[in-house]
Amino acid sequence: MARLSYNIENPSTGHIVIFDQEILDTSNSYNPHIGVFRVPVSGVYCISLTAASQGEPGNGRVLHLHLKRDGTSVGYVFLDSDDLHWLRRNEIVILHLNVGDNVYVQVDIVHNHCTLNGDGLNTHLQGFLIFPY
Repeated sequence: MARLSYNIENPSTGHIVIFDQEILDTSNSYNPHIGVFRVPVSGVYCISLTAASQGEPGNGRVLHLHLKRDGTSVGYVFLDSDDLHWLRRNEIVILHLNVGDNVYVQVDIVHNHCTLNGDGLNTHLQGFLIFPY
């Protein structure tokens, strides 16, 4: 599990989200400098992305994040808001991953002023091996 420890103001499309603070990484497979989990063992994995952002009335903020495996989207979280409420979304995927696959989170769409919130555990990435083979 790794979390975002800082806010990302107006991330650009294509930006890879770097979850810079590792909480648990028993296989040393996540790189907190580039934001990539490199699969150490082939098998079935559960990967979860949680992301948070605050809306603003009348602004029409749009922030879409994609969970990717080697450049292919395997899940997404959208944080679209036109009011002051906080948004916190979660995506959970079950995937077959091969040794050496790269899993990461990439910004897909941004519209108007958006902040990806890094306070506490509001935005984090986690995963675990369900069944190796």
